[in-house]
Amino acid sequence: MSRKAYMAPEYARYCAIGDSVVEQPGGFAELVRDALTPAAFANFGVRNVRAAEVRDVQLSAALAFRPDLAMVVCGANDAMRPGYESRADDVDSAIADIVVSLQRTGATVITVSVFVMREYPHMPGWLGAGFVRRMTLLAQRTNALAARLGTVHADLSQHPAIAAGDTLTGPDGLHGNAHSHKIAAAAVLDRLGFARSLDLSDYSACSDHAGCSGCPCHSGCPGCSGCPCHSGCPGCSGCSVYSGSPGCSS
Repeated sequence: MSRKAYMAPEYARYCAIGDSVVEQPGGFAELVRDALTPAAFANFGVRNVRAAEVRDVQLSAALAFRPDLAMVVCGANDAMRPGYESRADDVDSAIADIVVSLQRTGATVITVSVFVMREYPHMPGWLGAGFVRRMTLLAQRTNALAARLGTVHADLSQHPAIAAGDTLTGPDGLHGNAHSHKIAAAAVLDRLGFARSLDLSDYSACSDHAGCSGCPCHSGCPGCSGCPCHSGCPGCSGCSVYSGSPGCSS
């Protein structure tokens, strides 16, 4: 077991707020719940809402829940629409208001920069040719916001599974499928210090892998020793989950 897992704190009250990314039943917000087994859990996520709506509607319910762990994922419904660049500061401000309000109660706050695919061929034309560019900008700004506010942050926007060509979206070509939700859950658990607790045997890429030379994790090997994606492999020397692992020979 990773040394991180030994030091991982216990969370009694966990909630998630945001848009469809967290609202999805059985999605990664709930997979994290299944791994952490808190005494109480609430998912306040609602699809199609923008960051300001999450702040103005969901935040009060989340604060009333009194979480010691809160996941905040929003902004995609702002970024997907043309003109996001001119609204980005307002989106950042709304997300910051949510995070700071939760932190002031003593809650640990999780933030996530979602997967940004190289292309979205099934997206409707009204979203515009700049859709990938806007989603990339949202990820960059969310990463910076997380660093400034000190959240527990998982950046999935350049995850190795994207470069590996994994199918990460569902039938609508936008929302994540079961595979991507498992990857996201593993990344969040890793950031929280839990390198365990999920059956992730269908992974083709490690959670936030460091990218060892010749690493087979990018091409579907059993994975790194102790990696939350897999178990039973000797491990890669650059694995972000286990430091000092012996390394894979092929």
